[in-house]
Amino acid sequence: MLIILIFLKVDNEAIKKALFFFIVFMAIDGIATLAERFITQASRAQGLGDGWLRHASIVATVFPASIILWISQKKYTLYKNWLFFCAVCIVLGAIASGTRSSWVGILAVMPFVLYQGAKWSPKKCFALVAIFICITGTIVATPQLQQRAASIANITTDRSNGDRIEAWKSATVMVREKPIIGYGILQGGKVYLQNYRTAADTQGLGHFHNNYVQTVVDSGFMGFIGLIVFIIYSLWIFRRWNCPYSLIGFCAWIGFIVVGFFDYTLGMSAAVKTLWFITGCSLRLYEDI
Repeated sequence: MLIILIFLKVDNEAIKKALFFFIVFMAIDGIATLAERFITQASRAQGLGDGWLRHASIVATVFPASIILWISQKKYTLYKNWLFFCAVCIVLGAIASGTRSSWVGILAVMPFVLYQGAKWSPKKCFALVAIFICITGTIVATPQLQQRAASIANITTDRSNGDRIEAWKSATVMVREKPIIGYGILQGGKVYLQNYRTAADTQGLGHFHNNYVQTVVDSGFMGFIGLIVFIIYSLWIFRRWNCPYSLIGFCAWIGFIVVGFFDYTLGMSAAVKTLWFITGCSLRLYEDI
């Protein structure tokens, strides 16, 4: 309620500035992450953040705003071309972090951005495709990054993936035993560790690293259906992509949804607050076309 009241009282220009400076902060974080990767030569870096999983969800939620405002026909008074620079920094930071779910989240929103972007500015859209091809080439040419990208589909030797699969398998058994109301909010992971963890789970996951599996285990099909309806409605209200702010809201949700297949982002306060911030900005600025 407090967030709603704030958005009702603040004028549009102030909201635009808040959105712009949030994008700038994420770009700075991307530069810091990239610098950390080069300086430490570690396999992963987290920049200014305090966790890779939070970073992945926030990147996938904020990145669309930077690139959509740049590619749209709308005159964005706050240094529009700097938004493109910010978008590149965010992507480079995501690559340097090594968090694969952020890569998948960014790629998931690009078809929507390119589809509408081709209508707004075909030249910018072509430039965007060329840049992503170059970034892909860089990943392929860098053995460490190539191995990291290839591991996305590895569910055998990569235990980060394999343990998730094992937990999801056990979740199906748990859901069959309590299908209606589940085990209680955030209780599913505890019950899993106590009674359902298999020997194949080498890490002992405390949650299911998936918004949808976690929800159906915790809240049963009643909670799961509620979550799906909520997501569909949230996408529906941003269905008119002719307005850049509407497309920003839509893509922010797509990014959050996709990352949620690999991490329990609903349990991360920073990630959820970022989603609500982008959603609030998009709804408030929707009519400012």
